[in-house]
Amino acid sequence: MGRILVVLALLGFATFPLHPKPKNCAWQEGELISVRADEPERSGDPIVYIYTVKGRDFTYNAALRTALKLTVPCHVRFAVDQKTIFVQDRDGRERSGLIFHQSANPPAR
Repeated sequence: MGRILVVLALLGFATFPLHPKPKNCAWQEGELISVRADEPERSGDPIVYIYTVKGRDFTYNAALRTALKLTVPCHVRFAVDQKTIFVQDRDGRERSGLIFHQSANPPAR
């Protein structure tokens, strides 16, 4: 299952140009709850970093090409534009990645 997600993420990267966050896309506060590096099966394939970001309404699983300068778990600023997530590093740099799974959070009690 994990390899299927990585293949989907890599296919998405191939057709997905990296671009800056659109101005109409608002920053949100959330929590970075997990990260894992998916090692390539063949030498020369890129390492993909799989992140889980929990926002107020949704939890996102996203694949990024570069590691974030953040520790897990931690508070994080992020923005979502369709299938793209933008995450701010500790040093304020924006990193973008491909969202491959999104789920609604249960209502707060």
